[in-house]
Amino acid sequence: MAGGIPLASHEVRWFFEGRAEDHLDLKEWFETTEPVEKDAAVGPPSWKGRLGDQPDVYLQIPGSEDLGIKWREGELQIKGRTAMLGTQAFGIHHGCVERWVKWSYAKMPNELQMLFAEGTQLPRVSVRKTRALRKLHLDTMVGTAQEVEAKTFLITDYPQPSSWGTKHEHTAVSAGLSDGAQQGPISKGPQ
Repeated sequence: MAGGIPLASHEVRWFFEGRAEDHLDLKEWFETTEPVEKDAAVGPPSWKGRLGDQPDVYLQIPGSEDLGIKWREGELQIKGRTAMLGTQAFGIHHGCVERWVKWSYAKMPNELQMLFAEGTQLPRVSVRKTRALRKLHLDTMVGTAQEVEAKTFLITDYPQPSSWGTKHEHTAVSAGLSDGAQQGPISKGPQ
């Protein structure tokens, strides 16, 4: 079992019923707002499905809003909220900034992976995601920021950090519960 290295992030999440297209003001704000200079090669963010439309599978933890345990791309991932840092303004929108820490573990024993499989007795939910991603490069030497291509590696990306930066993501989420019930799509705002 490979050891997990904690990855900390500050996130702002907005949840809405429906698809991004159902909230055109939010979608347009996310796609067009230019809070910093943009590299000439950077176009508008594109909306893409994740993992070839394979779902992330989460274990459901009753009464918990601050912990996620999921199976993604052959890894066990555990993510917990460690602090709520207050409300901040993002242009005309406001959101609560939260600090999260994530641990990822590769090469897990098959018995552990089976906790997330069909037919398990544990409550779980499968989540499919479509997201648009924007990244900013932060030059701490001169105090500047610039939007760069979404595929650019930043220090927020493990295991190959190459420079400081931040990610801004909008994710549309569709969840199916392990008992067959469906939860409507949820739009998750920039983080």
